[in-house]
Amino acid sequence: MGMTIMKRRSVLRALGSGSGIGVFGSTTVVGRNNSGSNPVIRGRIQRPDNRPQTEHVVFLDIKPDGGQNRYYEIIELGPSGRFEHALTEPSQVRIVYWGLSGKSITERDGIPDLYYIKDVSVGPRPLNVGNLQLPEGHVLNVKVENKAGDPVEGAGVRVATCLAAECESWYGSGRHETNEDGMFVFGGADKPGIEVSGPVYTNVYHPDGEWEWRTHLDSAELYVDEPTEHVFEIEL
Repeated sequence: MGMTIMKRRSVLRALGSGSGIGVFGSTTVVGRNNSGSNPVIRGRIQRPDNRPQTEHVVFLDIKPDGGQNRYYEIIELGPSGRFEHALTEPSQVRIVYWGLSGKSITERDGIPDLYYIKDVSVGPRPLNVGNLQLPEGHVLNVKVENKAGDPVEGAGVRVATCLAAECESWYGSGRHETNEDGMFVFGGADKPGIEVSGPVYTNVYHPDGEWEWRTHLDSAELYVDEPTEHVFEIEL
């Protein structure tokens, strides 16, 4: 019914290896699944102009109430913008949107490439979350320079979308390296930057350093409601 299975390797290649999605537990990649009597979550993603958002991806980060490990499902939206998934049991679910088509982030279209929509509690009855409208997206550019003001190529940058202004709950872009101009390039895009909206969190890693989340050199919490550039200055 318009939703197809997404291949994990293709998704993570586009998002950047070590993606912030699915970091909490085992990984399962599934398309539509509404068989049996399991708890069901369904909804519809809308563009800022109220039209259905199609052919892109919804991530469902799922924490079963029974105590099992968190896992996630990757669902490609069809022509109606709808998604539906049957869970193994009542669960807490985080709904995250990615502007991913095929293996690449889509072109600049004024819609966020990455957006943490909401948290919901599902089950045992089916839950229809209704129409979830995306906000307008704005380009965030992240640049990395050394202390002399020269661009740093190969530095690691992550950008995360936050559920609320304090950024206690977020989803990240995965790791991406800066280009020769020191600019963050996201998801196979043909130009630097990422379209986001609202509160975001970004951090930077040494070109030769580890990629663990807590090994970053610097970080910043930003609120993006217009085209924005943030510059990190690091010591090599």
